[in-house]
Amino acid sequence: MNWFYNLKIGKKLMLSFVIVAAIAGIIGYEGISSINTVEEQGMLLFEKNTIPLQIIGDISTNFQRQRTNTLEAIIATDPLVKADNRKRIDERDAAIDKLLPEYEKTFVDEEDKKLYGDFVASFRAYETERDEALSLSQQGNDQQALAIYMSEINKLRKVVEANIEKLDEMNYSDAKERAGFNEKTSSAAVSLMTILMIGGVVLAIVLGFFISKIISNPLNKLTDATLKVSNGQTDVVVAIESKDELGVLNFNAMVEKIEMQIQYMANLPTPVMIVDKEYNVTYMNKMGAQVVGKTQESCSKEKCYNLFKTEHCNTSECRVRQAMDQKSVRNGETIARPQGRDIHIMYTGAPVVDRSGKLVGGLEFVADITEAKEMQNYLTRTTNTLLVEMDKFAEGDLTVEVVPEKETDDIGRLFQGFNKSVQNIKRIVESVKDTVEATASASTEISSSSEEMAAGAQEQSSQTTEIAGA
Repeated sequence: MNWFYNLKIGKKLMLSFVIVAAIAGIIGYEGISSINTVEEQGMLLFEKNTIPLQIIGDISTNFQRQRTNTLEAIIATDPLVKADNRKRIDERDAAIDKLLPEYEKTFVDEEDKKLYGDFVASFRAYETERDEALSLSQQGNDQQALAIYMSEINKLRKVVEANIEKLDEMNYSDAKERAGFNEKTSSAAVSLMTILMIGGVVLAIVLGFFISKIISNPLNKLTDATLKVSNGQTDVVVAIESKDELGVLNFNAMVEKIEMQIQYMANLPTPVMIVDKEYNVTYMNKMGAQVVGKTQESCSKEKCYNLFKTEHCNTSECRVRQAMDQKSVRNGETIARPQGRDIHIMYTGAPVVDRSGKLVGGLEFVADITEAKEMQNYLTRTTNTLLVEMDKFAEGDLTVEVVPEKETDDIGRLFQGFNKSVQNIKRIVESVKDTVEATASASTEISSSSEEMAAGAQEQSSQTTEIAGA
């Protein structure tokens, strides 16, 4: 068989043209049938499982946020804060009400409908109790409203969360089952197509001139696809089903892996961008585009400092500039002002180099630390307040009292503990004062009695002397 292996590919394929052509037809039919089946199941998985899971996640997020707004509306003392939280609650409710009909479109069976009905019923019951508590709070009965929130509303909240979890678990289980079926269908299709293609390769020498043309087409496709990928386009798919030299190249898997790696960055829940040496944005992930209020495509036409507008931009403090200048990773904190908003950020700049080590740009990773800064300011403010009152207390002022900004957190409980300690010490001092005053009064009475007794004794002595002289 050495003579066969030594033949050129064109001669091999020309000898096997007829048989391989028939097998190619079978391969095409089975491949298309399998692909259609997998595609249909994939679409069903997306419509009946992925979309519902996303809807459930959005419902859960809005539910938890409006629950937080409810508590803040009840405990707030400022009418404007109460009104703002009430507005936010109405917005969350409207968002949930908008999502519910979307979920109804995805029902797959009666169990799904029942679980959905249980969730809606529990959520409506929760809304009723919540609205009652908000009404009491609006009337000035914050304590009664808080009591309802901590008891009835909290119980209903747990029921709602349990029903959401049931819906989520049901959809996840269904998705897992459907994905398993898709995997089996795909594996069977791959096995069948592999067998058929192996047979085609064995008999490929019949195909000759015809297959040689087929080889040139994939080569052209690969060439075009390679150029597209080199220009940053990753949604390229090259249909090569053979097991010859081109088939084992597995170009689609390579592109898919590149695209997957890019998607990892694109779907990060924090802004990430890449700039060239002139600070032109060459890549912006989804979160970064959302923060600056633009599309990912439009960001590529902007300078980075025109998007985030930080205090470090166009200065030597810019960590991306430092990273490119020093070819090292640089970290820093600053304030960004995209779309007119102040956002405290911690960001990292890193150099981007090509294979030869030549600098081509920089990467910036941004983390929003606004909440952490607010918490830091809150701790600093409350600590200073407590220290001032403690200094007064140390100087003997027993009238000091600290008013907590938030009564339910650890700082609030610390303030309350300090106030109780001051009151307790004040009561002890007043008790000691009363005891000292009572003791002083008793001493005065005893001294007076002693003086009277001394005077009586002196008088008796005088009388005795007079009697003796007589």
